[in-house]
Amino acid sequence: MIGLLIQLLVLLLVFGIVWYIVQLLPLPPPFPLIVQLVLLLILLLVLISWLLPLAGFPHAWGWR
Repeated sequence: MIGLLIQLLVLLLVFGIVWYIVQLLPLPPPFPLIVQLVLLLILLLVLISWLLPLAGFPHAWGWR
């Protein structure tokens, strides 16, 4: 359980740094929003994939 919390913390830290870097880059207006939405979608998919086994559902990569 502690390992999962550490992994989540590292994941959030990495996504936060990437999010911050995207805000600093001088990109034309629609591109930062697109990149942020893609990052948010990836983060949500990863979090759902990690949290579903804790709720009693099988892990997405362990289905047979």
